[in-house]
Amino acid sequence: MIVKAAVLCLFLGLFSFGLYDVLTNFETNNCEMTYMFETPEYLKIKLNQNVTSQFPRYNLYFYGEGQYASSAQTSKFQLTGIPVLFIPGNAGSYRQVRSLGSVALRMASSLNSKFQFNFFSIDLNEELSGIYGPVLMDQSKFTYECIKQILNLYSSMSKNKPNSVFLVGHSMGGLIARALYTLPDFDRTVVNTILTQATPHQMPLIAIDPVIVDFYSKVNGQWSDELRGFPRNVFIVSTGGGYRDILVRNGLASLCKIGDPSLRLFASTMSIPKAWVSTDHLAHVWCKQVVMATVRAMFDCVDRSTHQISEDRAVCRMAFLYHYQINLGPKFIDSPASNSQPLLVKEDTEWSTAKTNLWDYEAKQVAAEFYHSFEIDKNVSTDHALLAISNVEDKSWFGGCLAPPGAKKCKNIRTFDDNADLLPPAKLKFKAIHLDGQQLSDLTHSVVHVPKTKQPVKVLVDIYKVADRHIIFQMPHLLRFLKNSVMAFDSEVTIPLRSSESGIFYNLTMEGLDSPFQAYIFEVVPTECSKVNSDVQFLSLMKFHIPWSHEHTYSTFQLGQKGRLSLKLQSGKPLNFSEDVQLHLYLDRACAYKVSVRLSWSELFGQFLRFYGLYVPSFFVIQVLMSLSWQLKKLSSEGIVPRFSASHSVWALPYRVVPLAMMLRMLLSLIRNTEDGSRILKAVGLPTDDTVTLKDQDIWHPLIPLLLYVMAFSFMTFYSRAIEAIIDALSAFYAFACRRICCGQWTNAVFHWVQYLLLISGAAAAYWLCGTMGLIVCLLTHIIKAVVYRTKAGILENGAAVEKDGRADKERMLHLNASNLCFSLSLLFALTLVLNSIPFIVWCKTITSENLSLHLDPSRNIGVIACISSLILVSRGHSLGINILMSNLSIVAYASSVLMVIYCLVSVYRISYFVSAFLILLALSTRNSTGLKPQKDKVM
Repeated sequence: MIVKAAVLCLFLGLFSFGLYDVLTNFETNNCEMTYMFETPEYLKIKLNQNVTSQFPRYNLYFYGEGQYASSAQTSKFQLTGIPVLFIPGNAGSYRQVRSLGSVALRMASSLNSKFQFNFFSIDLNEELSGIYGPVLMDQSKFTYECIKQILNLYSSMSKNKPNSVFLVGHSMGGLIARALYTLPDFDRTVVNTILTQATPHQMPLIAIDPVIVDFYSKVNGQWSDELRGFPRNVFIVSTGGGYRDILVRNGLASLCKIGDPSLRLFASTMSIPKAWVSTDHLAHVWCKQVVMATVRAMFDCVDRSTHQISEDRAVCRMAFLYHYQINLGPKFIDSPASNSQPLLVKEDTEWSTAKTNLWDYEAKQVAAEFYHSFEIDKNVSTDHALLAISNVEDKSWFGGCLAPPGAKKCKNIRTFDDNADLLPPAKLKFKAIHLDGQQLSDLTHSVVHVPKTKQPVKVLVDIYKVADRHIIFQMPHLLRFLKNSVMAFDSEVTIPLRSSESGIFYNLTMEGLDSPFQAYIFEVVPTECSKVNSDVQFLSLMKFHIPWSHEHTYSTFQLGQKGRLSLKLQSGKPLNFSEDVQLHLYLDRACAYKVSVRLSWSELFGQFLRFYGLYVPSFFVIQVLMSLSWQLKKLSSEGIVPRFSASHSVWALPYRVVPLAMMLRMLLSLIRNTEDGSRILKAVGLPTDDTVTLKDQDIWHPLIPLLLYVMAFSFMTFYSRAIEAIIDALSAFYAFACRRICCGQWTNAVFHWVQYLLLISGAAAAYWLCGTMGLIVCLLTHIIKAVVYRTKAGILENGAAVEKDGRADKERMLHLNASNLCFSLSLLFALTLVLNSIPFIVWCKTITSENLSLHLDPSRNIGVIACISSLILVSRGHSLGINILMSNLSIVAYASSVLMVIYCLVSVYRISYFVSAFLILLALSTRNSTGLKPQKDKVM
């Protein structure tokens, strides 16, 4: 027993450690605030009467500041700019448009632009659209009405009138923007670009009601790659906030399998050049670095001839691609990507040639521009690579050329600035260019162009042998760590690096790092450093590159300091993706280093909770069902209902459920993979198991069900004992109160009829108002019954009502049975109530005297069923007998637990279906049971 308790405490501690990691282990908020120079104003736009009457909860606003807002209001919103509509997300406010609107207004003013963006925002009443599906379709329809109304405001324009609206959606607002394309009357020409911020595109955060699941299925089906009906005239961009966003991880925000591959783009804010920040869910809309990149991209989407968003979607795609992924330093319109012409070499400019493989140049200022070239040996170029790093701000600072035979220099240079990557931090302005052997083989020289400048300049060029610097690093899996006794908890794998001899760059391929259920700490430790006098600051850098999602995580450290970076994924590696994650090291030549990697247990469990923590509800319900299974089994065989804690510790063990569930899942998978089997399963209406959903997201791991079960089992072990202690204390208090006020038979009658009244009222409230109210009534009723029956059993045990024929012992056993069963049912109702609490919150927020009922209430059925089943249980009093149905119900509870592992892992809303079925069968079993009818209590 002690060993078991210690093991449970260990697992509970590990999961708590993981939760602490999720909530605390991320970078500090490096976002800068956006500020207004004038008072922001939100001006309400008048909508058609039909729209107002159909959607009375929603409104449309125009955002402006100072004179701009006054002018728009004076002209009755006869506008001439570019319309942008902001759609808030789950519990979001229309005021969140402020940062984008203000920055765009200031940028248009500072650039003396001939055009400006007009920002509108929808007030969706701060509805819980992320966890309550019934509001989603209304929000989509209202958004379309707003788009039509916005375009009507530009009717006074004589030319270049906008015929589409630029949509920006935060959180669920991005899904609403995509849902427009599912409306039967939607005109697809009125939207040309959709920008989504921290939107869970792939699947809902938690599938807590069937409406939101159906909505996702409909929207993603419309935008699916596999269908040929997805929108082809719209460019869609999605951004994820990285580790700080604990609500929507990057994997959910990605656009994989969504929309036209040539017209979609995903970027993490941690990877956006010049931003390089992780944003929490709300900071995504106001983080200055991200807002600035977004607004710059929006301006670069504009056609300078029409002063509207370009009709060519490729233009907008290139603009966002530039600002979100490949920012080269210069402005987008001047970048080499948009104007890649050869650079002519000036005849009177100094040209020098070197045959060294490493060049480190530094100067406080450059008095005259010059070219410095490197001869490329054809014999070694194919197995070599080149790295060039510089803070030169010239847009064409590095290139290559093919010199004529015998010539000392080239006449023109082919620039490689389109290969450049900006390196953090932004204030140092360093960028790096990588060329592989194939690119070098076409050249005779690589050339650095250093312009005249009064600013400090640093240039590093390193030509190296690929085999020496591109190292494959085998990442050990968790099971391999556990299997190998040498790899203890604090052990690490180290590799020495000698940057002073071997150069400044290493590319470590992390082979085997492909699952979110992995987490490592990578450290770069300087072993010896030489003293360096430098006028230009250069920070060593680690860049964690995830190729399938175009994500980068950076960590910088100064000379002589230790560098540390967490290696963990925000999305799983696609099945057919061959490229592994890489770690790029840019090191200072003044030091020699060693690198080490070790498993991070806290971050490992943090990753587990980050990806799978929201899938634990079904396993909590399974704990209760398994305990009820044992209680019903003992009742049918021995006439005794054990306490919940005893039943849980004996019967709800992981090995009784998880292995059987996994074998059944494999069997169903084999059947479904055959044509006849698939047809049969479809005919009987058996849904696809939830593991398929996780496999589609590339985040499935065989240990998930077991770990979730162990987590729920550990928590329920301690939680149930604590609640039992509270029930015992309440029973003792109630017994004391009854003795003081001399409770008698009249209290039993009142208690009996109060139960009837409560449950009938609860059933009516669940049907006509909100289903959650029925669950609340059932929970309270069963808690009270558990206390009362335990009190009666205690009184009988203490000899307060002794029967000479021994009937008191039988009465006491009946009361204990009823109390223990009511306690277990109260836990079941409590968990079901938590899962169905959102409809009640929505009902409380939206209730009006004209409309008391909650529209499309997903909790109505379970609420009514719970009350009716409880009514039947109340009608039986505390007499629980033995019959065929009661004995079989134990098997049903066990089978339900096994099936819930397969079908309720992701689809949490199905839990209510299993609970409803169990309650109905329990009520029928109890109704037909034949047990001992108790006599009336003489004294309470």
